Amino acid sequence: MSDFASDFAKAFREFYTSKNFESAYALAISSRLDKSYFSQMKKKMILSPQETTIEKLATAFAKRNNSKIENEMKEIEMFFEKWREISAMEHQKFSKSIQSQSWNLNLEVTVDDLSDFQEKLLPEIMAKLENVGKAMIIFKYVKKGSILIGLESFDECYQRIRECYQRGELSELLGFTVSDLQPQVSLSQWFDNTFTIGWQTVTELLNPQQLQVTARTQKLERGKLIDLRADLLSHSVVLLINLSRENDDSSTVEITLRVYPTGDEVYLPSSLKLLVLSNNEVFEEVTARSADVFMRCQFEGELGEEFTVQLVLGEAVVTENFVI
Repeated sequence: MSDFASDFAKAFREFYTSKNFESAYALAISSRLDKSYFSQMKKKMILSPQETTIEKLATAFAKRNNSKIENEMKEIEMFFEKWREISAMEHQKFSKSIQSQSWNLNLEVTVDDLSDFQEKLLPEIMAKLENVGKAMIIFKYVKKGSILIGLESFDECYQRIRECYQRGELSELLGFTVSDLQPQVSLSQWFDNTFTIGWQTVTELLNPQQLQVTARTQKLERGKLIDLRADLLSHSVVLLINLSRENDDSSTVEITLRVYPTGDEVYLPSSLKLLVLSNNEVFEEVTARSADVFMRCQFEGELGEEFTVQLVLGEAVVTENFVI
């Protein structure tokens, strides 16, 4: 069954590409509309935009195409009027929501100035990604180091881009080496028993002795095997996540992170660090001592909030990105 939000977003992309904008990112920059506007449009459609929004879009279209703002406004209004009519006629057909996918793209490129990267290189990257995914893609953030770009799209769009990546074609297409492309772990989906590939049950990851020592609760638990390479040695640990909330309607989630050694190892590597970051700033940090059998930190978050977990051992850093 088709989905209204998906069909509407595809039609809107066809509309702005016909106006010579190759991505939602480029249109957002040119029109000076907040990026959250396009994210909302992708998720649930906006059939009756405010007059100021129409003016901003029309101004951007007119500037790009050397046309009159008045004519562009009429076309924009006609576009939304058409989809209001479709919504009224096909309300039942388009009543089911579609799953949105957050994901991260890692590029092996070092930049000194993120603003310069966003201005000169990111527009072309976003245009190429949309062309591969054949759908609107929402830009969320970019982080320094090797470049990490946070994106959001419909799952079918993400899958098309991932297939291109798996065929080894995405790096050549973008002009930069793509070191990784992975979905952002959505913790709220765990409450619906939907888990990202790679996250296993606790009994699959911990040995009987660890399970006996670990406090067993009714919390939702999943874990992932993490490999850290430091000083020419490989150190494997388990990152375990516990989730709990007061009830199904609660927007606050209690999150407990634990890290355990694996195999025959009894203790964690000394000086192993567990960091939790929000907006690139560390708000939780734990360091393993010489005889720690596990390390732990706990915090609360709201639905929709994003955070990053890093395990650091010497120069080895493993990063996992989450949205609650």
